[in-house]
Amino acid sequence: MAVLMHEAGHGTLFKTEALNRWVGQYLCALPTFGDLNSYAAGHLEHHRKAGTDADPDLPNYVAYPVSRESFRRKIIRDLTGRTGVKLLSGIIAGATGVVGGSRRTGPSLLLQQLAAQGALFATLAVLGVGWTWLLWFGTFLTTYMLVIRLRQIAEHAAVPDLFDVDPRMNTRTVDAPLWQRFLLAPSYVNFHMEHHFMPGVPCYRLPQLRGLLRQKGYLDQTPAFNSYSQVLEAALIPASA
Repeated sequence: MAVLMHEAGHGTLFKTEALNRWVGQYLCALPTFGDLNSYAAGHLEHHRKAGTDADPDLPNYVAYPVSRESFRRKIIRDLTGRTGVKLLSGIIAGATGVVGGSRRTGPSLLLQQLAAQGALFATLAVLGVGWTWLLWFGTFLTTYMLVIRLRQIAEHAAVPDLFDVDPRMNTRTVDAPLWQRFLLAPSYVNFHMEHHFMPGVPCYRLPQLRGLLRQKGYLDQTPAFNSYSQVLEAALIPASA
């Protein structure tokens, strides 16, 4: 759902802006404690400034490669819920007070996010499986945080040159097997280099775009990654180093 929010933020989930905005916000963003408008604004800045030190997402991956011990600590924080709780705390702080000198969101957004969770729980309860909402929320706080981290690493960490504006240098595509894409990169989000090359291409057309770029020789000098384990090999400092 968050990946589809990303697609709607680019205006490529549907043909009309109204559908992108409505579905992206109410069926994708709010159920995952997001906000389409603020996400899209920040994400488009990331696209404009990728490959420079002004990239707003740079703190997510500039430190890589990191030691295996450092990465292990990150995994523990994610899977024990510490990362998720920190995220939720930030959402609440942004809705109820001043953060970093300005009000980031507002109580109305938080109420909409909570209402989305209430609607989800009510729907599951009517179906007789209300308890599964706990799995949804528990997953959000734990494994989902790890998936986000792994995707950030795969997309921009330990790339050939993070400060080169050429997307072949600052962004990575992972031609991962289907089971890895199912778990980590749904809706073709693994084709991230192609997405940065041409953000207006709908996600379901990115494989064809990659094929065209290969045919034209655009990817001849671009390192190939065929699994997320290969990405981690590049992003983690060997234990003997």
